[in-house]
Amino acid sequence: IDGSRFSTGDPDKAAAKMRAAIDTNGYATLARGMFETMFVPGTDPAITEPIITRAVERPPEIASAFMCAMVAWDAGLFEERYAALTVPIAIVQSTHRNANGERIVLLEDTEVEWHRTLETLAGPLRITRVYGAGHFTQIDTPDEVNDALEALL
Repeated sequence: IDGSRFSTGDPDKAAAKMRAAIDTNGYATLARGMFETMFVPGTDPAITEPIITRAVERPPEIASAFMCAMVAWDAGLFEERYAALTVPIAIVQSTHRNANGERIVLLEDTEVEWHRTLETLAGPLRITRVYGAGHFTQIDTPDEVNDALEALL
């Protein structure tokens, strides 16, 4: 479901860049900004706020370590791990990260670099593109997600 890649290159540099962003902005501010962009405008605050609050209220030392490890994994292990996959890959994609690292909704003519990279590493993909939904595709468009999952059975 809806993937992206946060970093490439040297994993230590990727982790250090994330650590610097956390140190500069504070974990809670950075997490709030990241999670707010996961929803499309107009999403009911009764849905968005508990998710955002849960992310922001994680213990900063644990959440910060996780975020640094996540970007380091993307930079250092992404290719190796995806190249080792021997099972079919199905993706339900509704958002992606643009060249500036901002999460944006998928448009019909959007090329997602992450798809090309995965296809190169792991072979053909089954991609279901969902338009007008945020990162939490299963919340915004549950019927489309269920249809995509049922098609795999």
